[in-house]
This record gives sequence, C-alpha cells and structure tokens, in this order.
Amino acid sequence: MKRLLGCALLAGMSLSAETIQSTLLALKDSGVARKALSNQLVDEMMAMAKSTQSPSRAAVERFSEDLTTALGGRDVTAIRAAALEKAISDVLGGKGSTFVPATSLRETLAGLGIDRRTVQAIVRRFIEIGEQVRGPDDLPMMLKKLR
Repeated sequence: MKRLLGCALLAGMSLSAETIQSTLLALKDSGVARKALSNQLVDEMMAMAKSTQSPSRAAVERFSEDLTTALGGRDVTAIRAAALEKAISDVLGGKGSTFVPATSLRETLAGLGIDRRTVQAIVRRFIEIGEQVRGPDDLPMMLKKLR
C-alpha cells in the first residue's frame, strides 16, 4: 500500500511539472490570455507546494504575475521551460538553499533577454517564496550579486 501511494505521489509531481512547463511554453504566444495563464501557474505552484511548507497564495500570485508578464511573447523553449520548472519545483520543495534555484531562475530569465531590473524583481519575488517555504538563507552576499 505504501509503495502504491508513493508511486501515485511521484506521478502527481511529474504531472505538475509537465503542466507548469506547458503553461510556461504557452506564454511564447504573445496573443495568449496572459492573466489566465498566470492564474493557472499559481494553481499549479500551490498544488506542487508541500502542505506543511506552503507559501502564501499572495506571494505566489505576485511572482506569477511578474513572471508571466516578462515571459509573454518571449522565445520560451522546452529547455528553458524545464529550467524554470526545476527552479520552481526546487524552491517549493523546501530542501537546501534558495540560492541555487534563484540563480538558475535568474540565468534563464537573462538568457531570454529580459532586462536586468525586471529579472531582479522576479528573483526577489521568488526568494520571498523560498523564505516562506523554508526560512531565510544566510547568504547576504547573494543579494549584492543580484543588484
């Protein structure tokens, strides 16, 4: 029974990841309803978060709004969507530092040609989610690098 439950949970996590990727890939089309995709991303992220360490919905909404606005009409490839999904999954998982997924997020967004100021704002929102999930990192130097 435990094995079956474990398999079901793993399958659910995999489906969530694919859904997040497909939501991010849909943003490539500049004519898509961005607000609807933003709301969809919020729902997917909240479903992916552990119930015991869930970030506030408001923090996830702010992050999703900024992210979907920045990604709208950009060349979001499957590889970039997978990198963004992994960063989101890692921060929502609450294991380890927020620094590594935040760095990955920053690099992926910069690679998409998003301006530095927008990238900084999105990464700050992302770090806020990480802090709500697992507490603050003891890495004050990271904030200096992001500026």
